[in-house]
Amino acid sequence: MTRLSLLFLCLTGLAQAEDVLTVKQKGEVVETIGKRLINRYIFPEVGRKAGDYLKQQLADGAYKEMTDPNVFAKQLTADLRKITNDLHIRVKHRPPRVKQGVPIHPLILAIRDLRKKQSRNYGFARVEILDGNVGLLELRGFSERQVFGPHVIAAMKFLENTDAVILDLRKNGGGSPDTVRYLSSYFIGKGVHLNSIYKREGDSTKEFWTLDEVPGKRRTDVPVFVLTSKRTGSGGEGCAYIFQTQKRGKLIGEVTAGAANPGGMVPVSNYFACFVPDGRPINPITQTNWEGVGVKPDQEVSKEEAEEVALVQAREAAKKYREQRDAAMVAWVALFGETRVRAISLFKQNKEEQGRDLIGKILAEGFVGGHLDEELANDVGYHFLENKKAQMAEAVFHANAVRYPGSPNAFDSWGDSLRRLGRKQAAREAYTKAVALAEARKDPGLELFRRNLASMAP
Repeated sequence: MTRLSLLFLCLTGLAQAEDVLTVKQKGEVVETIGKRLINRYIFPEVGRKAGDYLKQQLADGAYKEMTDPNVFAKQLTADLRKITNDLHIRVKHRPPRVKQGVPIHPLILAIRDLRKKQSRNYGFARVEILDGNVGLLELRGFSERQVFGPHVIAAMKFLENTDAVILDLRKNGGGSPDTVRYLSSYFIGKGVHLNSIYKREGDSTKEFWTLDEVPGKRRTDVPVFVLTSKRTGSGGEGCAYIFQTQKRGKLIGEVTAGAANPGGMVPVSNYFACFVPDGRPINPITQTNWEGVGVKPDQEVSKEEAEEVALVQAREAAKKYREQRDAAMVAWVALFGETRVRAISLFKQNKEEQGRDLIGKILAEGFVGGHLDEELANDVGYHFLENKKAQMAEAVFHANAVRYPGSPNAFDSWGDSLRRLGRKQAAREAYTKAVALAEARKDPGLELFRRNLASMAP
């Protein structure tokens, strides 16, 4: 049942919320919760035991003096958790909201809920670059993919050149496992099984694997530090657990809440609803989850100390990361020099395709290793062009266009080298592509690209 459906259901009863509970109403709530647990709770026998306990409490008069619905709901929640040891399970008093005796339309309530999420920026609380080129992303929830996606893309774009990342989940209460997977895919390679969720209904299991592609740069080697606290719950714990079990990040902070089992809110009367967990996560490495025990950090400190402790370590890790990247860059440049000599030799032997392939492969390694970007590769190409090595330039520009197929400038530069080689038709095609891309993007270089294309008119 969707949240909006539940709102509609709540408005099908009386217009006014009940201020005082009757014995009959309390009995109906207890009876219905028992049925919901038997039919839906992830562990049927535990659900039956919890429902029976509520009935016994009712029969023993434990709820006799409770006339306030909120007090009643709170006590039911405590009793259910006593038996199930499940922090997700809870009972809520949800009276229809009214204004001047008329129920408020459920769509209005849903829109107000949406605006509340928007005011919290869908869980994105902080995105910063700290001293030492350490990135920090504070997430207080994992919203639905359609709203989470654009925000995480923007955040990861902002942090893509940092040398270490701190992921702050200390106030993260959870959310969608799909968006946990989405964020994790930026830091863990493709084709990795992160988590599974078993659902009692249908006796089915859904697996969550890293995405094959993510918008922007994948950071599979950057040092990661994950902050946790007792308030880190549900999907927030799931995210921390993934980074820990995949050995992809160091957890610093407090043992988390211990609420693993997902589920949903179901109505038990016109004025009460119960969150019933109907699934359980299964980690592919541990074959279990964090229900009832929490996720234990690698370094246990108070939530107040966690960020500063992590920052000291992140700065040191960032320094080592830069040193490693620099060493890899020096090695790649040496290899590029060797490849250049071999490619030029092949060009002189009229083995153009082989030489071009060599340059394409070494540049691809440079892109993947982070040694090159579009602008730098473009500069390398023009260096060769200005030094009368047009075949080398063409090979570089071609590799750049392959790497950045949406860049009008990459195709325009490729056209320059093709024109220098006297390949007019191929140059015209490259310039045409540059113009088309520039028009679509409203690129400021559009007029220049048009002039280059016009210069190639038959």
